[in-house]
Amino acid sequence: MDTTSSTANSMNRGTARSSAGVTTVLAAGILLQAVTMYLTSALMPSAVAEVGGEVYYAWVTTVFIVAGVAATVATPAVLGRLGAHRSYVLGAGAFAVGSAVAAAAPSMEVLLIGRAAQGVGGGLLSGLAFALIRTALPETAWARATAVVSAMFGVGTIVGPTAGGAFAQLDAWRLAFVSVAAAGVILAIAAPLTLPRSQRSVDLTRLPLTSMIILMVAIAALSITSVLPSAWVWVGVVLAMMLLVAFIAVDRRARVGVLPPLAYTRGSLKWIYLALALTTAAPASEAFTPLFGQRLFELAPFAAGFLGATVSIGWSVAAIWSSRAERPAVQARLLVLGPAVTTVAMAVLVVLQIVPLAGPMVIIGWILALILAGVGVGMANPHLSVRAMSSSSNEADGRIAAAAIPIVSQLGQAFAAAIGGIVVNSALPSIAGAAAGLFALFALSALLGLGAVVTARPLDARATIADS
Repeated sequence: MDTTSSTANSMNRGTARSSAGVTTVLAAGILLQAVTMYLTSALMPSAVAEVGGEVYYAWVTTVFIVAGVAATVATPAVLGRLGAHRSYVLGAGAFAVGSAVAAAAPSMEVLLIGRAAQGVGGGLLSGLAFALIRTALPETAWARATAVVSAMFGVGTIVGPTAGGAFAQLDAWRLAFVSVAAAGVILAIAAPLTLPRSQRSVDLTRLPLTSMIILMVAIAALSITSVLPSAWVWVGVVLAMMLLVAFIAVDRRARVGVLPPLAYTRGSLKWIYLALALTTAAPASEAFTPLFGQRLFELAPFAAGFLGATVSIGWSVAAIWSSRAERPAVQARLLVLGPAVTTVAMAVLVVLQIVPLAGPMVIIGWILALILAGVGVGMANPHLSVRAMSSSSNEADGRIAAAAIPIVSQLGQAFAAAIGGIVVNSALPSIAGAAAGLFALFALSALLGLGAVVTARPLDARATIADS
């Protein structure tokens, strides 16, 4: 009996170490992508001053995002063809090569090529993170791993601008790209030592090309709204919405789609994806919060930047805490409580713009409300992701469902940022009015996300009964 118990404990410790190693590598990939996204924004003024090409300034971000979406969509096909560790080496390698090209770029055109390769690598790392959580880890570890991986986006919002500002201050933007290239190489070396040598799957080698192209154009349309004149922003948003409708029409009929077939049935998966898109929209407020901090409270740019990161801080901490919930009843409560907390927090921020208050207590109120908004996102996000991953017992559909999680979240944030820009611009020059309108938008988004969660819950229960 003692021998059996000792053997079982040893196996559990080995599984825990293996899971920790896999989670660490997957989280490092997400962190690398997130840091680079924010790092580059801080570096671009210095890069443009040296290599020129100011006319392409906005494309530095757009190319990265669009290439990343394409690679994330291709994740199931790449994973099926190459297996786990080879796919991850490809993603980390592409990221490292792209970073090296950007570091050595003599012109903006070459820099854009490097950014495209970075985007491909980052998109693969993002899609593989969620797909491999599902296939390389036991189901009991999915929530914890998802929380750790998702928390890296929040860490990136702090580390990225800070590191980027430091490199820019030293006029060493090329060294910054060399640093992330080195990190990509280290990740490529670590992957074969940590990730499983999973079998290839011929069922997952087809690319959903038509769906992928439509989705890429929709994301590009949303990305460029940030540099369009105010009158044209609505055009970009409406175009993206039309493309999204076309994407759904094409994808649901495709033999292999970006989303699994279950997303287009009467089951709960479509509501889970909708809840993910709506509830993860709140961090898009970080694009505007620094402006509010500087104009309303006269904060220094550095302090205003950290005010913008408060939502992600709350998200990261709450996601790791929430992932410890193992009882289904507790998880179900967190799914509902999360978007409810975000809704209330955003509503409080609206009230703070309307009620005439002054002094440091107002800033403290902002900070607490923004953190709480992120806490609400973090409470629900790991469990929504796990429900998407476990939506199908079919291996092929399960991988597609998992890889689609970052795509759905990115779509939600892209739409939120674009529509948020319209709301803010329409209220200017009143900064308080712009802030009230923006936070009301995110309160509505979280409330609709709560509705999607409530709709999905009885469908989940019916599916469970049917499976049993």
